[in-house]
Amino acid sequence: MLHVREFVFLCCLPDNIIGQVLETLKTEEVPFLAIFTASRPSRIVREGPIISLGPRRQLLAEKEKEPYPPLAYNLTAASPCILFWAARIQISNGDKLVDLTNRTFGDDATVNIGTSTCSNLTANLALEYNNVESLGALRIVFRMSRQLYNVSAKHWFTLDQVEIYSNGERISFNVTQVYAPAIYSYHCKRVAQDYMSSSILPWSSSTSSWVVIFEDFQIQGFGVKGMKFSYANDCASFFTPAIWMGLLTTLLMVFILTYGLHMITSLKTMDRFDDPKGPSISVPQTE
Repeated sequence: MLHVREFVFLCCLPDNIIGQVLETLKTEEVPFLAIFTASRPSRIVREGPIISLGPRRQLLAEKEKEPYPPLAYNLTAASPCILFWAARIQISNGDKLVDLTNRTFGDDATVNIGTSTCSNLTANLALEYNNVESLGALRIVFRMSRQLYNVSAKHWFTLDQVEIYSNGERISFNVTQVYAPAIYSYHCKRVAQDYMSSSILPWSSSTSSWVVIFEDFQIQGFGVKGMKFSYANDCASFFTPAIWMGLLTTLLMVFILTYGLHMITSLKTMDRFDDPKGPSISVPQTE
């Protein structure tokens, strides 16, 4: 059995000093137990490429770096009160799709958000563009509200309307499914006026000629702290088609197993048997 008389804890020391201490202990033949620690590894191993699993929804991977910061509206110079971000913005009125991404984000952005407003109960983000090809002077307004729901005992914010003003025409989308706690942001992979995303921007006869697409859409109108979004309430439901398929398959297998067990437990043995010592049972055959 090893008897240790000295316990040595070496932390945050240069290699040469650690070596001298160990050599001294070995020279004096003192039994010791040494534990080495360090604030960082002495050799950094370069990591391989990280596979992205999609924006805002990544597992065991670093967050994907955004190509440009979110668009922020500052009511005061202290901090922004509205944040908005999208990977792509496309819009048209029966013509070719017009891409507004570069006009909205980045260093070359020409969008004007000076007419936006925000308060404790309402927040309106207005995006104004000049000379947008066939749309002329274009204005997109996101109208958000904040209110207390007694059932959850917390404040929630909702995106109530998305309005578009172009060439003297006003188009309004009555949004019903964009909501999140007031301290959160809202994120959706695709917000569009088409049959694929009709639940986000409801389709109607008055807006049938318009095509509005926001890819990787994220917005926050309340509880903004700095230039970073709060935790996002995503539009993707928990029960995806794959989960529903797995649940239905599992229920089918459970039903088959239950039916099989019921059939086995319902089997009964014969209560009368043929007597081997008596006359055998003969079954006449007819041709």
